[in-house]
Amino acid sequence: MIILDELPFCFVDGDGFKQFCSVACPRFIIPSRRTITRDVVELFMKEKALLKSMISQSRVSLTTDIWTASTTTVSYMVITAHYIDVNWKLHRKIISFKPISDHKGETIAKELENCLIDWGITKVFTITVDNASANDSALRIFKTKVKCWREDPMILGGEFLHVRCCAHILNLIVKDGLAAVGNSVVSVRNAVKYVRSSNSRFQAFQIRAEQDNLCRGSLILDCNTRWNSTYLMLTAALKYRAAFDRMANEDKLYDAYFKEDENGKRRVGLPSSNDWENVRRLVQFLKIFYDATLSFSSYKTVTSSHCFDDICTIEVNLNVFSSSKDVNMSGMAKEMKKKFDKYWEGSEINKLLIVSSVLDPRSKMGFVTVCFEKLYGKDTPKCSEMKEAVVDIMRKLYEMLVMYRLLGVFLTRMPPV
Repeated sequence: MIILDELPFCFVDGDGFKQFCSVACPRFIIPSRRTITRDVVELFMKEKALLKSMISQSRVSLTTDIWTASTTTVSYMVITAHYIDVNWKLHRKIISFKPISDHKGETIAKELENCLIDWGITKVFTITVDNASANDSALRIFKTKVKCWREDPMILGGEFLHVRCCAHILNLIVKDGLAAVGNSVVSVRNAVKYVRSSNSRFQAFQIRAEQDNLCRGSLILDCNTRWNSTYLMLTAALKYRAAFDRMANEDKLYDAYFKEDENGKRRVGLPSSNDWENVRRLVQFLKIFYDATLSFSSYKTVTSSHCFDDICTIEVNLNVFSSSKDVNMSGMAKEMKKKFDKYWEGSEINKLLIVSSVLDPRSKMGFVTVCFEKLYGKDTPKCSEMKEAVVDIMRKLYEMLVMYRLLGVFLTRMPPV
């Protein structure tokens, strides 16, 4: 109970718990907090040893992130191991959660190396990080250090070790696009902010929604740092457009709200019919990115095999919307394409994401070839270059597999020492 409910060890000393035990189970002898502490540490060491015996035999992919606690300003670094066991079951285990002195590349690389040593991990496939420059430096230092080990734990010398977080890249892409979309989003956000600012205003809004036969539902306000919350806010607001229009005609306070100043300027709004139409088109466009974010963020299933498919879908849609006659949508798509090319243009993308798609029996090399031809043009130098690069990586991976198999046969035939 202490572990499952994340209770403090001193919980057993509480009067309420003691009284509960005296009624529910009078014969139960309540252990002291020191006994609980000792037992939990012993259980942790036992479980860690069991997990270590499993994880040290697997090829492990790592993900890591750093964040700073807002209340204490202490920075923490977490490392999660992802691996598939002998029964082909996917596992995800947090193997390190520690305070860290700074966000420098050398510090991050040292923590990664210490974590591998602590858990006896000798085979690493990839390390996924966000796009902070310190992470680029950290993985360069990390690769240099582990290459000096007696046995190099990386695939192909760590050439494809660094994987950039796809969900984080999507966040950067969409944020750049939203910044270029104009005031339509701001006007709808202000309308939602007015409704959510007090209970009386929200009740007035609900009355008008019922008058238009709109079902009751949530009307959320977005968070500026999370674009997907903006998508959900706009999606919900569109369902209640009629109620917002009715408020504009009937609620004088609602109308006056948009005549007030905000940060020295007149507040943006009321949402016009043109604003609502812009938001409607924007939501249709952002749904592509929202679905891709859900796909990338899944942790219960393998995601690498369909990453390249999602990336291609995004690029195709960006190319289409960049040539749109709608000036706002075209401008937004062009800004997003710039950020897309920075991380996912053919020469920048980690080719293992493409190889994963090739190894999917539903796709194979034919699917990847069609994607290259659609993106770069059939028989173009860029298309041929990408296909050759993928085939070359698969050849190297196959040669490495053959080498491992020969080594395994050799070791099994060696006489015992």
